[in-house]
Amino acid sequence: MREIVPSADIANSPSGVWPLEFAQKDLSSFSFQHGGETYSLDRLIADTDTDGLAILHRGKVICEHYANGMTSNTPHILMSVSKSLTSIVAGILIDRGKLDPEQTVVSIIPELKNSVYSDATVRHVLDMRVGLDFDEDYLATSGPIVEYRKSTNWNPLAPGERPSDLRSFLSGLKDRAGPDGGSLHYVSTNTDLLGWILERSTATRFADLLSNLLWQPMGAQLLRILRSTVSVHPAALAAYAPHFSTWRGSAN
Repeated sequence: MREIVPSADIANSPSGVWPLEFAQKDLSSFSFQHGGETYSLDRLIADTDTDGLAILHRGKVICEHYANGMTSNTPHILMSVSKSLTSIVAGILIDRGKLDPEQTVVSIIPELKNSVYSDATVRHVLDMRVGLDFDEDYLATSGPIVEYRKSTNWNPLAPGERPSDLRSFLSGLKDRAGPDGGSLHYVSTNTDLLGWILERSTATRFADLLSNLLWQPMGAQLLRILRSTVSVHPAALAAYAPHFSTWRGSAN
């Protein structure tokens, strides 16, 4: 992915990396029941085609497994774990009084005044309770989810289509399925928007926010995030996009 979609490194503190301790355990006798069948750890790994696994117990690595060409130092996409990282950064800023969760989105990003986010608050975005009409169907072949993926370069453009960008896509979301603050509606665009909110509120790139507020203080290893491409906002970091980390980095 890093060869297709531009990325940014999240700087860590090389002298402050939290070294993991290792205490290898024999887990060959471990098993659990699921769907009426018994699974050993080896069967679970094989049946789920797991690329890598690192198990920690009381702060120590007790088991590691790598397959499909992966090693302990191979970066692997974290997918929606990235949402948790973005939300943690938001929580730190809220705790420090740098972000008000009750503030309206448009008071921070006026460009969204004509979008479905026009009346939403930061808390609505954080809680996934924005009333937008958006079906996150990853198998869809048309519709907003496909246009969304094209705006971040996850899907290729069709012949004759012009490139878009994430911020323009978010600004163009207008369809509503219900009121803000209603039922939980899991939509990745909300986390994309949250990253934009954090950048705009602090006048700081998300990569730097994540590095300074979380990655360096926690003693983590190097992390990398994908950036939004073909953007009319060259400095816009779609940080909120998937992150890459090694298994040991994730264990940190």
